[in-house]
Amino acid sequence: MRFRRGMPTLLRRIGRLIAFPLDLAKALLLACPGVFGVLLRRFYFQQLFRTTGSNLIIGTGFEYSGCRNATIGSQVSFSFPCSLHAENGSIRIGNRVAFGRNTSIDASDGGAIEFGDDIMVAQNVLFCAADHRIERTDINIADQGHLGGRIIVGNDVWIGANCVVTRNVSIGSHSIVAAGAVVTRDVPAFPWWVAYLPKSFAIESVRN
Repeated sequence: MRFRRGMPTLLRRIGRLIAFPLDLAKALLLACPGVFGVLLRRFYFQQLFRTTGSNLIIGTGFEYSGCRNATIGSQVSFSFPCSLHAENGSIRIGNRVAFGRNTSIDASDGGAIEFGDDIMVAQNVLFCAADHRIERTDINIADQGHLGGRIIVGNDVWIGANCVVTRNVSIGSHSIVAAGAVVTRDVPAFPWWVAYLPKSFAIESVRN
């Protein structure tokens, strides 16, 4: 009887012993520098993502979840230390897309994010396709759940540093998003660019 009662505790301890070397190996893989680290992470994440193209480059410190809901094209690179989250969401990245340092791509909680081809994203950019619900005042915001949306980025787009792209936004092909922009509206295709200024949101032609 005592043995049966002690079984759950024993199983938990065995589980921890098994999990520790796996967690250690994962931490070493994510921290491994140089070409060898890139090759290790390429092989590892090719098993995790739904599909991947050729020449995937993932820098050290990569954070991730929901990889089975993400499709990655060819010649995609994530600089150090980017993050990608697609729990209960979906992410699709085209070909020849480069994400700068500390880029965060978050489609969790019912979101969907789609990137076209030939995109440059500078450092410290956030793509977030879901918001907290805020309709009720009798429940804390943290307990109201999330509202998913969609972000679509066209082809040949340049997004400057320190930008935030919110849900239900489309960024047209051949457009430029200036550094520091908070994108809450659709950005038309070329020849337009968008810039965030204090107390204003400007969309102007690059021909001006």
